[in-house]
Amino acid sequence: MEYLVLGLVGLGIYTGGLVLGVLAFLRLERYRKALIEQQARIDALEAALTGHGPRPPPTTPVSAPALPPPPREVAQAAIPARAIEAIFPVPALPAARVPKSAPAGATEPVDLGTWMVWGAGAAIALAVIVFLNNAYNQGYFNQASQLLLGYLMAAGLIGGSEALRRRAVTHPPQDLQSRHTPKILAAAGLVCAYGITFVGFSRLALLPPPAAIGLMGAASLAAFALSLWHGRLTAWLGVLAGFGAPALVGSSDTPATAIFAYLFAICAGAFALSRHKRWYGVGAAAAAAALGWAAWWAFGWFSPSGVSPASGYLVAIAVLGAAYAWDEAGVAQRWPVPATHAMWIGLATIAGAGAALTWLFVNAHGFGSPAVFALIASTALAAGAAAWRAGLTPAPLLLGACAAGVLALWPEIDTSGAARAYAGYAGALGFAASVGGWTMMARNPGPGAGALVAAALPTLALFVAHARLGEAIDQPLGWGLAALALAAFNAFALDRIALAVGGASKAPVATGAFALAAAACAAMAGFFALDQVRLAAGVAALLIPLAWLDKRLTLPPTRMTAMVLAVVTAALLSPFALMQAPVEPTPLLNTLAPTFIVAIISVWLGARLFAGGPAGYLGQVTVVLRVTLVALVLAFLWAEIRHLANGGILGAPYTSLWEAGAHTGVWMLIAIASAWRFGGQARPLLHWTERLTFLAALVHFALAGLVLLAPWWGSAAANIVGPPVFNTLLLAYALPAALFAGYAALRSRMGSSFVAQAAGAASIVATVSWAVLAVRHTFHPVAIAGAPILAPEHAAYSAVLAVAAAAVLAIAYFRQATTLRYASAALATAGFGKALLIDAAQIDGLVKYAAYALLAAGAAATFIGFQRYVFPRGPVRPHAGTGSSSDATLLPPRP
Repeated sequence: MEYLVLGLVGLGIYTGGLVLGVLAFLRLERYRKALIEQQARIDALEAALTGHGPRPPPTTPVSAPALPPPPREVAQAAIPARAIEAIFPVPALPAARVPKSAPAGATEPVDLGTWMVWGAGAAIALAVIVFLNNAYNQGYFNQASQLLLGYLMAAGLIGGSEALRRRAVTHPPQDLQSRHTPKILAAAGLVCAYGITFVGFSRLALLPPPAAIGLMGAASLAAFALSLWHGRLTAWLGVLAGFGAPALVGSSDTPATAIFAYLFAICAGAFALSRHKRWYGVGAAAAAAALGWAAWWAFGWFSPSGVSPASGYLVAIAVLGAAYAWDEAGVAQRWPVPATHAMWIGLATIAGAGAALTWLFVNAHGFGSPAVFALIASTALAAGAAAWRAGLTPAPLLLGACAAGVLALWPEIDTSGAARAYAGYAGALGFAASVGGWTMMARNPGPGAGALVAAALPTLALFVAHARLGEAIDQPLGWGLAALALAAFNAFALDRIALAVGGASKAPVATGAFALAAAACAAMAGFFALDQVRLAAGVAALLIPLAWLDKRLTLPPTRMTAMVLAVVTAALLSPFALMQAPVEPTPLLNTLAPTFIVAIISVWLGARLFAGGPAGYLGQVTVVLRVTLVALVLAFLWAEIRHLANGGILGAPYTSLWEAGAHTGVWMLIAIASAWRFGGQARPLLHWTERLTFLAALVHFALAGLVLLAPWWGSAAANIVGPPVFNTLLLAYALPAALFAGYAALRSRMGSSFVAQAAGAASIVATVSWAVLAVRHTFHPVAIAGAPILAPEHAAYSAVLAVAAAAVLAIAYFRQATTLRYASAALATAGFGKALLIDAAQIDGLVKYAAYALLAAGAAATFIGFQRYVFPRGPVRPHAGTGSSSDATLLPPRP
């Protein structure tokens, strides 16, 4: 029950003090407005009286006999009086206003009476405390009742002072002592409140240290509010008691958060009162006490757990110093600012807080989140203030550089939680500086401090964070998205600014700085806050706002930035970079698919926007983005195939035929699509991209399909999965053969003979390899590599070569391609040679010689047929060849 009563008492006192403060502020504002109106009326009256004086007497004497004396004298006397009153309502008012001097010898009695009245007030406070103490000693009430009664008496004294003050408005006191009575009663009530709080803490042990400090703080704030009516003595009482409370009721065991929150509230109230009433002594004393308590805590009550609230308190005090020194009249339009009392007190407060913060940072090996976030918020606020006051332009640069220095000197980061917090500091600083720079640019578009803040500080902060963190954190996705949002915000804001001021001619350098800063911010934030895969999505998404910005403003820096981002995206998502990606067992819904999809869509949209803008369809940036799009699609398909084939381990060795065939197949599909889509465009970069894709597929097929994984002769022979015909050989050899053939046909139609011939040769090799391995698998389903070759198997291989030669010859005849004719001749020669040298040698008896005779006759007939029909010595028929002059036969005509 006692604690409930104490809680209600504390709540009532705190609420009452807050209400009194609000009422005092409202009443003061009303009085101030009334005084301003009265002063305006007095000024108007004085202006109306300017230039007028008393009416001069008449120069011509009036003859007495001409007018009857009684009536005419009355009329003449009345008329000038009315005229004078009508014209001059207050004749000679300035000259007549002479203040009355105080009577001699009145000063000494007044001062003596005033001291007597103040002594009576002190006696009242002492009497209340003594009464409560004696009543408690006599046992009239318990401890809680004594505490409650003390607070009620204090509230009664303060309420009585307010009643007397209001009565003095309608019934002014006649003597000086009566005028001091309200403020004396208020001071007595405050002393009672302080005294009963101290008694409740020290003697009664009913109030814990945080509660006692809070109640004394409420009394101090009430003293500041009452001083608006009762003068600066009440304010001094609030300062002395407010800053002295922690010494009376605090200790090293008191939570640092409670102490510093209390001190900040007292300092803020004292600063506000000092600036409002121009009591600079109160402000200087509050600043000295606030910094003194920070020093006392650092040397006397220091604890590692209190470093964070102490650092936040010091930064908050520095912000209060800046607010105290703020130039309300607007005269600080240049640097340096005028040397006024408020300016000196504010600068001294900032310097003292900065020195204490530096000492705390060095000796405590860093400080906590409140100080850093307060410093970051100060950077943004200073940048916004500099937009309205040109004299404060260096402030955001100095604060931002200070915050970046804090990040650079931060102590060792050993836990993931501390590293994440550090990443948050850097991202918040970059965002604050960028927003502040945008605000400055909005007020004054053009190259200058705004562009410097937006471009330099985010990049500096994120670079410092990247250098400090390294690989010490488990990267969350949120920070990269925050950096991406910052970049998009910069691009959008600059677009609005440029349109508002009349185009890019007003602010081209600043706009380019914003775009470059946004790109650097996104890239650097991703390096320390994201893993490599998700970082690429954030970097690629930045291309969309850059393309939109370039479409509206035609800025070369945005195009250069876009090309750099495209190259960075392709590098981050290349197969070489993805080898170290984390293992993700989910087959489809994993990090790879969403990241690549976002990156591909972003690059595609960026290319479309750049193509529709000033860059043009065949502009350099558009072509680079298209090449990046092809590279991203290739990398995405490669990564997904590797992920599905190896359980999420992208760096696993090749072990399956279907994976090798899938890689070759998708790369050939991309090459075919690129040739069909970009083949007719006069951009060498696109053509080389397509040819490099084909070359990669060709090399991959040669190494993986023919050297490493070939089930019969490969160095790391892979197993064939499936029945004799419909198995993984189809995907590893037959599908690439068909795609090679399709690419050769497309390229021969476009006139590229060399690429077409290389693709055709690859198709023939892949087809023959598939047929040979299929035959081998049919004869030996289990042990392909180690089983001996049977005689029927030899004949089957020869038949494969013969069928392949016939098929190639048919295609050559249909396509009128001389190159394919030579290929069919080579296949036929290989088939007959194998049959003569190997197959027939395994036959015994007369059948062997009959086989030799048949093979010789067949070879002769084939040779004659090729010579007469396949390679005739005559004029070349029109439209023969693959579409290029190199396919025409160069043999001379038969004589």
